[in-house]
Order: sequence, then structure tokens, then C-alpha cells
Amino acid sequence: SCAGEPGPAAAEFCARNFHMKLLKRLADIPVDFANEASVNGALIGAFNDLDQELLASQPEVTDGCGAAVALLIGERLFTAVLGQCSAILCQQVDSTKFSPVHLGGRQGIVGVDLVRMRIAGCTVDGEGAAARLRHPLGAQSP
Repeated sequence: SCAGEPGPAAAEFCARNFHMKLLKRLADIPVDFANEASVNGALIGAFNDLDQELLASQPEVTDGCGAAVALLIGERLFTAVLGQCSAILCQQVDSTKFSPVHLGGRQGIVGVDLVRMRIAGCTVDGEGAAARLRHPLGAQSP
């Protein structure tokens, strides 16, 4: 869950399980519907699945974690950044120079996530980058 102080329990759970959630979601995409939107949906769904499983299977875990994911499929790069982390991808300009491409992060809570978080029982205080979460189990984002 990204609702909480960063901590080892949530981070370990996510590191061990995220790839399995994502692979299952990608495998479930029908070949005729494999497009950018379905891959983005698989990424978002994998995070949602992971969050729900962590909260359900380990209610004693009150810490949280963020994630920065880069998924390369063919020549297409998909990225997802959530929680208290940021990511930068560098693009090679010439043989000695690289130009950063900001992938996002630390942007706060976006509207799409608000509905899901409130359904899960979280309270959201503030807006945008200043927004903070409180989960009913006690986890709170800083």
C-alpha cells in the first residue's frame, strides 16, 4: 500500500509479488485487444491487486511503499510511478550527453485514485502534492 510511512514489510511484499500480479494481468489481455490502453490497465490493475492483497492478507502491516516501474514491450516503454518516489529516464543526446526525461512522481494523489482510496476506507487530507492518506488500519502517509 502506498498509504503509510515507507517500511520494510510492505516493500518486501510488493517486491515479491508485483511481477506476478502484472504477468497475470498481461496474460489475461485478449490478443485482439492488446494495445496501449490495455497494458496501462494491466499496470494499474496490478497495483490495485497488490494493494488489496496486502491489506487483506497482512492487516498487521501498517507501513507502505511506493514504486517506479518501467515495462518494455517491443519498442514501447510503459512507466508507472506512485507513492513517495520519483523516476527519471535519460535519453542519449550524443555519445557523451544524456538528457533527462521526467517520468513523474511526488505529484500527490490524482482524482482517479481518490475514489478507489475512499472505497477502501482511506481518509484523504489536502489536495495535489500536499495530500496525505489515513487508512482505517492506522497507516498514514507523511
